[in-house]
This record gives sequence, structure tokens and C-alpha cells, in this order.
Amino acid sequence: MRSDILPTRPYQLFFEHRPDYLYAYVQSLENSFEIARGYWIEILSMLHRRRYRRVLIEKNVAQRLAAHDVFELVSELAHSGQHEVAFAIWDRNYDPDLSNFEETVGTNRGLNLRIGRDAAELERWLLSQSRMLVPDHSHFPFAHATAA
Repeated sequence: MRSDILPTRPYQLFFEHRPDYLYAYVQSLENSFEIARGYWIEILSMLHRRRYRRVLIEKNVAQRLAAHDVFELVSELAHSGQHEVAFAIWDRNYDPDLSNFEETVGTNRGLNLRIGRDAAELERWLLSQSRMLVPDHSHFPFAHATAA
């Protein structure tokens, strides 16, 4: 009998299903385009499965991506059809200049995106996005935290 072991992800990603939005926590000691793309694919998949239109992402990633990788990743995100989703990114390693670049690239491509260091402010902004649809609670009647 053969036993295949799945490779370990270089990041941790956890989800919490909140009444008005999806909360995602991502943590990694390293970063690359492939790593960031991996956790973004998982976040987008959860948004799609649970039909959320708002997400608060607590990002605790020690290393920043190079500007060209940010540009490519955000462009891919914009082309994924997520224009009806509000993205609030609580960056634990917030850098105003780099975060402003990321936010500008995203909004210039039609994403509804805010990046900051203040979780309460980001949550207020996220909940103020009234044009966004709220999730259909029949898809998850027993909200709970899950690990991806």
C-alpha cells in the first residue's frame, strides 16, 4: 500500500465565517509570488463557495513581494471576476508606501480594496460597502472557524 504525503504549505491560512463577511488569517515567514498566489487562490475559493461579497484578511507575512510580483498578482486577482467583492486587508507589517502601491494597482483595475493597519477601521469600511451583497446564511447555518 502506497502512502502519499501532501507537501506542507509554506503559510498558514484559517477562515472564520462571520455574519456579514468572511475573515481570513494568513501567516508566513517567507513570501514569493507562488506563495501569495497560493493563499489568494484559497481565499477566492472560499469566497466563491460561501458566496461572500466581503472579506477581511489579516495578513501576517514577514516579507514583502517585489513590485513587479505585486503588479502581476493584483492584475490576476482583478481578472478573476471579483469586482463585486470588497477586500479589506489588515497588514500586520504595514508599509504605507508599498500598501498604497498595492491598493492603487487594485483599484485601477476595478477592485474594491482597502489596505491598512487598523483592524477596526478596516472593518467599519468593509461593513460600509452597502452595495455589496451579504452572504446567504443558508449555506452555513452553523457559523464556525475552519482551517483550510
